[in-house]
Amino acid sequence: VSYDTCIATQNHDAKKKLKYIEKDTYLTDEHTKMYNELRVYVDSVLQKKVKWELSVLPPKLLALVDANPTNMEQKEAAYKQSKNSKTAASLPKEYATEPMFKYLSSYATEATLIRSITGSDYRLEIAKVAILETVQWRVSSKVDDIKPDLFEKAIKTKVIYSMNQTDK
Repeated sequence: VSYDTCIATQNHDAKKKLKYIEKDTYLTDEHTKMYNELRVYVDSVLQKKVKWELSVLPPKLLALVDANPTNMEQKEAAYKQSKNSKTAASLPKEYATEPMFKYLSSYATEATLIRSITGSDYRLEIAKVAILETVQWRVSSKVDDIKPDLFEKAIKTKVIYSMNQTDK
């Protein structure tokens, strides 16, 4: 399956003036140019013209629900070791998976790209990394699959009951 273009490109109208998020002002010419460069970059990633090399994300960031403390310590140790420059160079590179490409194609909307640019303080290279890392995190952590019932066990064990008694 191929996801050649993002939503922002599919809905792109060169004549339409873009607005800043939550503001009534239009993007400057410079920021519009950045937006278009980011949009084209995302399309290049989707078309696999640009390799999407995955970042090494902290395990705590990926374990959103009921993390096993022992397993988490092992993952944290491995993560810290991978951040060591000598170790990092020897690790095999990992690349994006099909679910990540699929998610990116629908995630990269006009508003998301504008947010990425403004959130990176109008630095295009940082915006490029940020949007790919965000999608990597969202797919890897399965954040969109989190439902309240996943926390049921944790909530039940941490509830304090009151019997209407007070200490004297």
